[in-house]
Amino acid sequence: MADPVKEQILANIVTTLEGISTGDGYYTNAGHRVLKYLEGWQQPDGDLLPCLYVVAGNESPPTFALGGSCYRSEVEISVWSYVEQKPGADDLGDQLAKVEADIKVAMMTDLTRGALAESQTLMGVSTDEGFYGEGNRGAVVATFSVKYSWSLTAP
Repeated sequence: MADPVKEQILANIVTTLEGISTGDGYYTNAGHRVLKYLEGWQQPDGDLLPCLYVVAGNESPPTFALGGSCYRSEVEISVWSYVEQKPGADDLGDQLAKVEADIKVAMMTDLTRGALAESQTLMGVSTDEGFYGEGNRGAVVATFSVKYSWSLTAP
């Protein structure tokens, strides 16, 4: 059976990340292109950078919660961001640091994902400069653990 609460949490994260723009006080406009799921290791089109991908990863087996009336799950959700240094733009390392800060601020603003989750924890952040052999591109991956409860009758 599909897990509708997890899908709602992913939709909430996408909406949250879409708010990342310099007009809203962030460093970057990475929120102008947010997609759910990254299919394989494909190289993003340079015209679409910066961009953010929301990827649902490993999930713990559901356990019974609240006296057996619902299930509790924990899912690993990663936010992948790709940036490209363009002529006249900030140094690539500075761009990566800025998008990392923007992701953290956006994601940590609502730890319950609109009251859908019990908790959310930042597990770690990694960066990669010059991926795919191109020295002018970089990536930031921020991984979060989200705990939530759901039932078989949840809408």
